[in-house]
Amino acid sequence: MISQLPEVPSLAAMKTKYKDNHWGTSVKRLPWDSKTNKTPLEELISFTMDERYNAKHRSQIPEEISLINSIVPLRC
Repeated sequence: MISQLPEVPSLAAMKTKYKDNHWGTSVKRLPWDSKTNKTPLEELISFTMDERYNAKHRSQIPEEISLINSIVPLRC
């Protein structure tokens, strides 16, 4: 016997539900970011989240940009 699949909300319903915050909350901002005296655990979590963010959103150096722009495609 095949069980029924759960009902999937329509795209319009999802857009309405997540209108203001489509992708959820930012993990870059943490509740204790504005605190001056963070606990050791808060410091560790902040450091780890910063490392992960920077790894996924690294900035390119000018040499890398020049190299990429110098590549001529062989065909389209």
